[in-house]
Amino acid sequence: MNALTKVILISVFIFIYLPNSILAQAPDTFWTNTFGGVENDYGNAVQLAADGGFIVVGFTESFGAGFSDVWLIKTDQYGNEEWNKTFGGNSSDRGYAVQRSGNDGYVIVGRTRPLGVGDSYVWLIKTDNNGNEVWNKTYGDSSEQSGFSVQQTFDGGYIITGYHLWILEGSSDVLLIKTDESGNEIWYNTLGGVSSQRGNSVQQTPDEGYIIAGITYSSNTISDDVLLLKTDQNGNEIWRKTFGGSLWDGGHSVQITTDGGYIIAGYTDYDIFTQERKAWLIKTDENGNEVWNKKFGISYYSRGYFATQTNDGGYILIGNTYNEGFSTDILLVKTDETGNEVWNKTIGGTLSEWGYSVQQTLDGGYIMTGRTESFGAGEDDVWLIKLEPDSTVNVNGKTILLDFQLEQNYPNPFNPTTTIKYQIPEVSFVTIKVYDVLGNEIATLVNEQKPADSYEVEFDASGLPSGIYFYRIQASSFVETKKMVLMK
Repeated sequence: MNALTKVILISVFIFIYLPNSILAQAPDTFWTNTFGGVENDYGNAVQLAADGGFIVVGFTESFGAGFSDVWLIKTDQYGNEEWNKTFGGNSSDRGYAVQRSGNDGYVIVGRTRPLGVGDSYVWLIKTDNNGNEVWNKTYGDSSEQSGFSVQQTFDGGYIITGYHLWILEGSSDVLLIKTDESGNEIWYNTLGGVSSQRGNSVQQTPDEGYIIAGITYSSNTISDDVLLLKTDQNGNEIWRKTFGGSLWDGGHSVQITTDGGYIIAGYTDYDIFTQERKAWLIKTDENGNEVWNKKFGISYYSRGYFATQTNDGGYILIGNTYNEGFSTDILLVKTDETGNEVWNKTIGGTLSEWGYSVQQTLDGGYIMTGRTESFGAGEDDVWLIKLEPDSTVNVNGKTILLDFQLEQNYPNPFNPTTTIKYQIPEVSFVTIKVYDVLGNEIATLVNEQKPADSYEVEFDASGLPSGIYFYRIQASSFVETKKMVLMK
């Protein structure tokens, strides 16, 4: 073999085998901000606000009325605080999730321990757009309950998941609570098994049932597994799936994907000798059957807390990973639509940081929250981080969509067909329904998960009498209704 042949073969080898190990460049950090005092302050969830800013929920031990209070922080698009609100008494109150509630404020779920010790209750708080409390409701009995996830449902109410601890039995069940739009309890279900389990994340499904991700000890092992549980619209279990091996595995979040399936974020211990833990991303079909799973982590110990689909059909995963100093950094992983890693990024200082929540922003970048020991005023502080737009995300050269929008139908009045245009700035499950003046549902025009884009749908009113009709969109937490007139 001559020298030229050797060079050619080496070049071919490099071309074939190296690209899979070369990752794209992760986006740079645009800005960071911390919020907190001298005690422990956590950021547990972040959402995009209607004005382009951000809303963060967690809890604070530095401010408020008691040992820890629910903490709601509103910032502008650059992370500058516009206002903050605390909710709680003189005991331990915590906020775990926040959602925009229609167009008129926010809803927070967590837990409250009003007597200072002993019993804790699921706590649901509704605020206006300025964070002022509109109402709050507690759910549970003389036991221990907590709510970890909330979503506004198609009917304007809310669905909550968490856990219910049976103190005498020493075990817990998945908790599922349905309320009306004013937070009044419609039903309260516990979903159990042989041993303890809990719900960490809930989403309403197209059939008006619910999908829950969490942790279960009920498999045929002595360890915990990822739990995926599907219910009907009344919270009755339809099926359940578990994922994991002989060690410790758990699910922290679930989101519906554009193909009607689910993406689960969590963790898995996959080496019985080293007990190595990795962040875990599991993709399933609509029946909970695994399509693929991927493990991520920079070090021997990593964990995934939340994942969501991005506008290019891939996924963004947030969690934490140990660094060389044996403290933890925030771990962020971007994947393609089949879970292959596109890039990863770690963010941290000399002490420990944790990342709990991430969302893609309107410019194609990312906003994330968690907590930091390395920066801020002392102990743990809320950490809010904005990344630059992601160059790996294909936005098809389209204008960035600033917010949800429902346009007036055209023509209006119409006979017998009309077109309705709408836009969504993020991956969302979208429903558009038509109603008569008595509130009777006439037609469902859209009922599916969609990527961020602008859309239009046609309504054919053939066979309907002349009169006034209404069309209503719900996408994520956005709800809007408009009037149209049929004239024959």
